Amino acid sequence: MTINSHDFRPITIRDRDIFQEIYKGHPITHSESSFATLFCWKRYAQTEVLFTRGNILARTTVNGHTIYRAPIGASDDSVLRDVMDLACATGHAQPLLLFEEDQIEAYQVLYPHLVFREDRNFFDYVYRTEMLAKLPGKDFLTIRKQLHKFHRTTNPFIEDVSAENMHEILEFLQKWCEWHECDKYEILKHESIALHTALKYFDALQLSGILIRSGVRGPIIGLSVYEELSPGTLVVHYEKGLHETDGIYKDLVNALAIRMEGQYEFIDRESDMGVPGLRDSKSRYRPDHFRKLFYLDLDG
Repeated sequence: MTINSHDFRPITIRDRDIFQEIYKGHPITHSESSFATLFCWKRYAQTEVLFTRGNILARTTVNGHTIYRAPIGASDDSVLRDVMDLACATGHAQPLLLFEEDQIEAYQVLYPHLVFREDRNFFDYVYRTEMLAKLPGKDFLTIRKQLHKFHRTTNPFIEDVSAENMHEILEFLQKWCEWHECDKYEILKHESIALHTALKYFDALQLSGILIRSGVRGPIIGLSVYEELSPGTLVVHYEKGLHETDGIYKDLVNALAIRMEGQYEFIDRESDMGVPGLRDSKSRYRPDHFRKLFYLDLDG
């Protein structure tokens, strides 16, 4: 069977059940493979999907540049070859992304002459939950001091994201975007759209979240939205904190880890996208390991 590019269609919320069924037999390890990521960023990435021979096929198109993703599902060389043919037909130099270890291994066997490169900017940072909860030793001394000051001055109160506080969350995000000028910066604008999509379909996507208030009845100053990526691993898709509240991001990291310790061994906090400040921040928490992203380099 040969796949035609016209067989793909836009992703919909109804596709989640199919994704989850395939994930059961083929657990994913990278946040970019999650249905929530593909669905919530669909407006920016024009995400399209196709289900064939027990596999999930996906492609995204940004600024007219279409990139295919390696299939997730049952091992089938014919599917791998079909996707490779479609990717190469785009005419782009880097037309295929690979997020899972079995994907890169399978393609290297089929195409030993092709070059697959790592993209460090999109490695997921994966931490031990216990480490983020306890912040032990000298390496985390500064963070512990900052958290102590934050708790002393802010009196943070943690609350689950729910329908009852959703209107306050939307007001909080509007305030966050006004400060960061989301409409001025393309990536922030689209991240805002993705986060609002996540909140709109919060229950259907089976997402979870916590918010932090300044005091029991105070305003929201921080938000974290997350889900189970695979058995034993939680992935944090979105973290937002108000700029004037020093220490809020550190408290979001620590508070979630304390809640999840004993339930999940690892917390995936996604990539740094090559942003120097973000890389420094994520590295400071001493990741246990990375989940790598590879791309096909036809110019290699």
